[in-house]
Amino acid sequence: MSRSFNVKSSALPPTCFVAETRTLPLIDFYREILLRRPGTTWLKTLIDSDGIHPTATGAGFEASSDPYTPGGDPTTWTTGDAVLNVGYLLRSWLTVQKMKEVKAQVIDALASSPSQGFVHHGASVHWQLKRFEPADALDDGGSKGR
Repeated sequence: MSRSFNVKSSALPPTCFVAETRTLPLIDFYREILLRRPGTTWLKTLIDSDGIHPTATGAGFEASSDPYTPGGDPTTWTTGDAVLNVGYLLRSWLTVQKMKEVKAQVIDALASSPSQGFVHHGASVHWQLKRFEPADALDDGGSKGR
């Protein structure tokens, strides 16, 4: 699996297409399952017998198992057998990897460039990265600097 954990393809499902065109973080759980369990071997291993929900246990592993055992290596981001048999463990591991990626691209990038800040636009949930200028600190009107 690549370190980006993002789908790059010309034939993207609509959700993946929207995420890619708007550069939003996305985990394509279906794709990740098929990469590990091709065909229908995912049924009753990564996906429960209901065909919908991830499994909580399997092959002696559970959702709280170490995702790198046995046979994985955290330094190369290679998962072990536990992730091949427990759907919730796979989903959790993918989520943590995506959070690390977002942190590196957003939080760490801001920390390395402290002259940038966030600006909140009214009651909207849209946040925009804005270059912080010293004059902005003097302007107490609007929502600047929040």
